[in-house]
Amino acid sequence: MMFATVILLVGLVAIAQLVPASILLNHQNRLDSSALVFAQRELDFMIGQPLILTNFTDPLGVYCPGGNTSPSKSGPGQPGGRLQ
Repeated sequence: MMFATVILLVGLVAIAQLVPASILLNHQNRLDSSALVFAQRELDFMIGQPLILTNFTDPLGVYCPGGNTSPSKSGPGQPGGRLQ
């Protein structure tokens, strides 16, 4: 009887240690999901912008600058171009 009680107690302690770990993982997954939804909304807004715009302001009022539209012979992304 004593042996069965010890086995049962060890099992309960092991399960009790899993509860805080599962709560922490659930919280981290919720944060990841929220970040993913936010990023999807931002990307959907960016996709809806015309290609001729060089900058825009998102729905939250954040200014989003675009790239340089003037052709350059040796800028980044061009053959022979390098970052400065």
